[in-house]
Amino acid sequence: MSLSRTLLAVMLCASGCAESLFYQPSTTPFRTPADQEDVFFVTPDGKRLHGLFAASGETPGPAVLLLHGNAGNVSSRAAMVRRLREAGFSALVFDYRGYGRSDPPQGRYTRDLLLTDAEAALRYLRSRPEVDRQRIALVGSSLGVAFATALGARHPEVRALVAMSGFSTWQG
Repeated sequence: MSLSRTLLAVMLCASGCAESLFYQPSTTPFRTPADQEDVFFVTPDGKRLHGLFAASGETPGPAVLLLHGNAGNVSSRAAMVRRLREAGFSALVFDYRGYGRSDPPQGRYTRDLLLTDAEAALRYLRSRPEVDRQRIALVGSSLGVAFATALGARHPEVRALVAMSGFSTWQG
């Protein structure tokens, strides 16, 4: 790396601008699919998060929590929610704070804040009467892989984990 690039990287990290380059939340308006339910739940620090939920039936059954990547929102995973429901799974995809219809963050994004959001989503999914709390799978893509693996390591009720397009390191 050249000296000028190194100095630029140091300046970005020192100023906090690196986070705005890394986190790129989408708040593009979208319509809720007719076959999915808008849901809202609150994090321990009071942030209201939005998600899309589809139940496979009324009796408790297996469920999937989808953790999307960096530059999207729930609208990019609505088709996957539909396919999972058709395959017999209840499914929830949610937006981290500042993404989609979720409350904005106070201050800068951090891994810990987004992990708090992922924990709140899992807690919400487990609270649904259509969900068997002991038969939950996690599907993370890109940024979501980091949070899916952390949740999977912390929660024994997670029976499966799918990691799509994850990264090998996260410095910051």
